[in-house]
Amino acid sequence: MATQQPAYTAPIGGVVPAGPPVARPTVLRVAWYAMLAAALVAVVGAVVVFATGRDFVESAGSSYLSEHAAGAFDHADAVDTAYGLLVNRAVLDLVAIGFALLFAAFARNGATWARVLVTLVLLLSDTTRLTTLGTGPAGFTVTTVLLVVLSLAIPTLLFLPAVGRYAKARKAARRATRTA
Repeated sequence: MATQQPAYTAPIGGVVPAGPPVARPTVLRVAWYAMLAAALVAVVGAVVVFATGRDFVESAGSSYLSEHAAGAFDHADAVDTAYGLLVNRAVLDLVAIGFALLFAAFARNGATWARVLVTLVLLLSDTTRLTTLGTGPAGFTVTTVLLVVLSLAIPTLLFLPAVGRYAKARKAARRATRTA
């Protein structure tokens, strides 16, 4: 008597074939492109500071010093200090956006820890942006406002329900392949 074969194929090498891949939600792609736009805006802001910051500080500083501290401060030292602060703020923006971009690469795959870190980095860097808003050249102020808007929009996009469902589905798919 012949033995009957099962109606399903057995897994080869203990690997169960996975179901269809989980599709990345559109809102997550929009958040990624917004993060790339924020990085571009931060670079433009830094270029504006490096190109026009010293001239801005010299013109704004000379009018301020002539009104408030006539002769009390060395004008060159005051300009150097103010320009240094502007450059520090631009470099801080670049570093913060760099870390946020790194974490956003992981957040693209739905990693919750990365979404939390992107949110923390962006919102913490907003504190320095908001306290120094309007203290630099006009182009730097415009890029600062754009960065604040983007850094509020990106975490909002990262924590929409579609992204949460995507993260859960990816986690379940990983868990299914591990237990198989």
